Amino acid sequence: MQIPHKTPPSFDQRSAPVAPSAPSLKALTTLVSLAALALTASAATINVNSNASLASALSGANPGDTIVLANGSYAGFTVSRSGTASAPITVEAANQGGATISSGFIHLAQNSYVIIQGLTLTTPGATATIDGSSGSAAIWLEAARNCRVSRCTFKLAGASGTQWVTVAGASDSNRIDHCEFGPNSSTGTRYILARGNPTIPGVTPPSDRTSWANGNGPVNPNMSRNTRIDHNYFHDKSGTGETIGLGAIGVTGDYQNTNSLVEYNLFVNCDSDPEIITTKSSSNIIRYNTVRTCSGMFSLRAGNGSSIYGNFMLQGRKSGTGGIKIYEKNHTIFNNYIDSADQYPILIGAGDSYSGGHFSHAQVFDALIVHNTVVNLFDRPVIMGHGSTDHLPPTDVVFANNIIQGTAATLFTVSTAPSNPTYSDNIIYPNGPSGFSAGQFEVVNPQFTTVNGLQKLSSGSPAINAANQNYFSFVTDDMDGQTRNSHRDIGADEFSSAPIVRQPLTTGDVGPLSDLTPQAAAPAFSPGGGTYTGAQSVTITSATSGTSIRYTTDGSAPS
Repeated sequence: MQIPHKTPPSFDQRSAPVAPSAPSLKALTTLVSLAALALTASAATINVNSNASLASALSGANPGDTIVLANGSYAGFTVSRSGTASAPITVEAANQGGATISSGFIHLAQNSYVIIQGLTLTTPGATATIDGSSGSAAIWLEAARNCRVSRCTFKLAGASGTQWVTVAGASDSNRIDHCEFGPNSSTGTRYILARGNPTIPGVTPPSDRTSWANGNGPVNPNMSRNTRIDHNYFHDKSGTGETIGLGAIGVTGDYQNTNSLVEYNLFVNCDSDPEIITTKSSSNIIRYNTVRTCSGMFSLRAGNGSSIYGNFMLQGRKSGTGGIKIYEKNHTIFNNYIDSADQYPILIGAGDSYSGGHFSHAQVFDALIVHNTVVNLFDRPVIMGHGSTDHLPPTDVVFANNIIQGTAATLFTVSTAPSNPTYSDNIIYPNGPSGFSAGQFEVVNPQFTTVNGLQKLSSGSPAINAANQNYFSFVTDDMDGQTRNSHRDIGADEFSSAPIVRQPLTTGDVGPLSDLTPQAAAPAFSPGGGTYTGAQSVTITSATSGTSIRYTTDGSAPS
């Protein structure tokens, strides 16, 4: 049973786990006997330079093997063997970007712990039966688990209808990181699609989705879950199709708790669809991304219990650029900084009846929209109750502790009057909406100052220590990653002298060449492997200064 959450989640628990630091060991000495010393053979490094040698290496790959592709052009390939958590199978370019996949697709076929790394893809993709229907992909993860696509460069040619990376079926805990996607001008493409099979065995989808939307639907066993998309550079997308799709298979996917995490990505000139990211599944997080001049919005289009927070949307008054829009239930929107959007910077939708024959957009329930900053608003306003045929009102929405500033004639408007809304301690300048009290919208200059191109609170801002104390318990830091104090400030920014932890991303922060950490030299053993008649004192060292060494004597994962 899929149960939409009713209270904000503990947001930082979704971060990728970080391994605890091991003790720094300049020299590690242990007494071992011949029976206890288990120095196993090193995993194989297999160099390949042709499709034939690549196929041969893949057919016999074992956990820990690294298959290294020499510079050149290769056809797509299938990896069906699995690695382990401590010994993945890695397929990588000998030189970053030097090995090119120019035809077919890469297929991770129902396996686990495989890393695809450092390749360039120019293929138009290839067609296969994906999630029960015909589809085209350049990389296809089919019921793959704990696999990774890292530091690859995607420049697909002639790829109409191709999903550049498709995470399909019962895939779980896969990661797509530090890649570059673009440019693209083809139609019907997404850079990344994390989806599933729309057919649930033995289940007929209802015409009235009310029960499922309330958390009473079945689990779809063939749905991608726990996909992490991070530190990628998405750019220059025209044609048609969203940049990222999460779900997008209809009612059998909308209410599945897929727990996808989209973080620390840079989007530039992604103009191919009004929805840059479309979320059509439940319990996803979109955070800490930077959007620059993209004609579209982050859209919680269908599904429940998702969160959008800590994003910088720097839209530069480009035509069609927007911010965030939401439909359905239990969403949380906070700490977002939205600058110079041409379309609605925040859109809270009106909805259609779940049982109606013309259902398109779902009614909003229980949304929390707090501590956001919208600046340089020059055209369309923040809007409550936008669109739909049935005009079902947003219900039990909290809109509090936000700042809206700009030159537009209207900065905040209500299209369909919400049911039981809460408005509290919002700052709006220079003109406020009619029909609201000062405690709901305060028309006062927020007194911004420009810091590194961002509008931030100055020391005299009326936003400082003015947030409603009832609507911030889960907002423990601000857009910069600075800790919120006990009397928190209105808007996405907390006035603080603490170090800035997060700021808008640039191309140097994302993509294949970012954040490269030199690899430590392989450990050396003294004495080396051999046959000994008595106990030996074994020293393990690395030539790389500062390296931490973990070891085991029984073949288990080193700790």
